Amino acid sequence: MQQSIKNFALVGKNLLPQIEKEINSALFLLSGVHASYRYIELESQSLESALDDLDGFNVATPYKQEIIKYLSNIAEDIELLQSVNTVKRSGKYLVGYNTDSYGFMQTLKTLNILPPKSFCIVGTNATARAIAVELANWGANYVEIAEQNTNSQDFKTTLRSLKLSSHDLQIEVKKPNELTGGTDMLINAEQAELDSNLAESVIIGAKYVFETEYNTKETALTRLAKLHNVRVISGIYIKVWQAVMAHKIWYGAQFREADIHRILQRYLLHK
Repeated sequence: MQQSIKNFALVGKNLLPQIEKEINSALFLLSGVHASYRYIELESQSLESALDDLDGFNVATPYKQEIIKYLSNIAEDIELLQSVNTVKRSGKYLVGYNTDSYGFMQTLKTLNILPPKSFCIVGTNATARAIAVELANWGANYVEIAEQNTNSQDFKTTLRSLKLSSHDLQIEVKKPNELTGGTDMLINAEQAELDSNLAESVIIGAKYVFETEYNTKETALTRLAKLHNVRVISGIYIKVWQAVMAHKIWYGAQFREADIHRILQRYLLHK
């Protein structure tokens, strides 16, 4: 008897070329699950109706917050983060999760890097917020938030989340060109190029530059970091580990670390 095909997708708007399909297809192959993964471009008003035939899905900008109102249940951290990027169908119910912090911490574990005590985040999108809150929970004592638009909802939500997650965390908000450097890790959570606004001293002063987006080509930021022997952490790590967690959520997948490392190397060698 032929196994029925499970349907999964990335749901978003104005989706740029993505590698999610490649990564998820590789994970389905490893787990022996007969499934499809596609991209669904949506307008806000058609969001709910488009989800009916999906067994699970990832959520891209700008629907990471809007999707919450369609969910029957959410993971514990969603109330604080106000961002969902992974949804599982359980019968007639939809359950929401956020895999950003898992992807970030698994990346550090893979590379044998301890969570930084001080860090700077460039941008305040949902991914930046999840990482910042996770580091605050791990005992970070200082964060610089580099944000041009302090009136944005993302910024306000990030600031609120950080203040609720830790009373001991010192928070400074600056424009990118006002950063002074000296933090352990610079986390670039902006897809847009902000390199021209970052002083060279900020990059030189960091131990690590962590990219949350996967770029097939080096940016000015990563080139400068490498020039000054600052370790650059590719966004492919968080992408792959986020996908691993999504598969665990969707159908209880289990993977060998060696297999995940092979997927990572495939992208790292061709960058």
